[in-house]
Amino acid sequence: MKTMPLKSKRVAIVLGARHNFWLDQRVQRTARALASGGYEILAYTPRESSENERPMDGVVAKYMSTPGSGNKLFRKLLLDYLLYNIPAALDMRKNRVQICHCNDFDTLPCGVLLKLVTLGRAKIVYDSHEDYPLFVEEGYGKLFGKLIGFAEAILTRFFVDRAITVNETIKAKFEKRGIRSEAIFNCQELPNNDGIGADLPLGNKNGEFWVAYQGNITKLRGYEQLVEAADILVNTRKIQRVKFIIIGKSAPDVSFGEDIKRLIDDKALPGYFLFTGFVTYDVMMQMLKRADVGLILFQPTPNNIGGLPNKLFENLAAGIPTIASNFPEMARIINEEKCGLLVDPTKPQEIADAIEYLYRHENIKLEMGRNALKAAQEKYNFGRQAEKLLKVYEGIS
Repeated sequence: MKTMPLKSKRVAIVLGARHNFWLDQRVQRTARALASGGYEILAYTPRESSENERPMDGVVAKYMSTPGSGNKLFRKLLLDYLLYNIPAALDMRKNRVQICHCNDFDTLPCGVLLKLVTLGRAKIVYDSHEDYPLFVEEGYGKLFGKLIGFAEAILTRFFVDRAITVNETIKAKFEKRGIRSEAIFNCQELPNNDGIGADLPLGNKNGEFWVAYQGNITKLRGYEQLVEAADILVNTRKIQRVKFIIIGKSAPDVSFGEDIKRLIDDKALPGYFLFTGFVTYDVMMQMLKRADVGLILFQPTPNNIGGLPNKLFENLAAGIPTIASNFPEMARIINEEKCGLLVDPTKPQEIADAIEYLYRHENIKLEMGRNALKAAQEKYNFGRQAEKLLKVYEGIS
């Protein structure tokens, strides 16, 4: 990544009361890119995040308490977010922060408060990782989602200096409000080849066709449909040399992961699935590089349909083809780069057909993998995205 000398400015990168700076790859990449561009970085994150701390040049962690985080009523009313943002903003004022980089709506009140107490001198960059009102709507209902959408529209319109988004769809939403915006895709730093296969809970492939799916195990990510597709492949079509590598944990609903495992048992498929549990980012990338294909089976909710998951860029960087839900943002990249197949994620038959197609067409699978890696090397890597990020900050500075 090319950097240029800039007059040093102090930037606060703030995460929400229930997030962890040291486990959020996008936020860490943002911090490293800004630090390499000459900015002083203060990373505001909940106090419990300190358990995962590791050295990062140019970044100072600021651990904030989360009052009320143990109180169910406080959490239900989201009061823990408010009580976290207030002391964070006051600490930023004390440390003479000049730019507040707010990650998603739950941290935007922190930036607004900082701007108010500094009489408008502090600037706000609003980094929208997803269409937050739609995300809230899925968990709390349409009414609450609309309330959050109204609040986001007001706060961004009157307080935000620049917006950053993860895809073009969300960028267009902010630009309609007259907010200068930039789409900075959640691309990966290309992994190296060190330690491939070392200390990974995978074992030997022995000629098996490995299908990987990484991330939290949740209902809206199509795991039930995946098990049904596996049943078609193994028990109906008698494809025995396939294995599904599930990289991640059940969160926030632990019981859902157990339900999926019971469904696997009911279909007589336990030998065809491997659950790795939580692994670090570096280990996950090494696992993906050993896989034959990656999956993204997000179900058709409004938030998912307009999304562009990290998983796609992880698969590109790993050099493997992706079988993904046929949603606009993912479809555009997969079609342009010829790096995978698109399916209706609600139909196990289509998922099984796509997996079998790549299983039986080795040359096409390898070509798609090469296309994926080329796309990551030439377009979809964080070095390219960091250049856009620094231009955003130059415009504010």
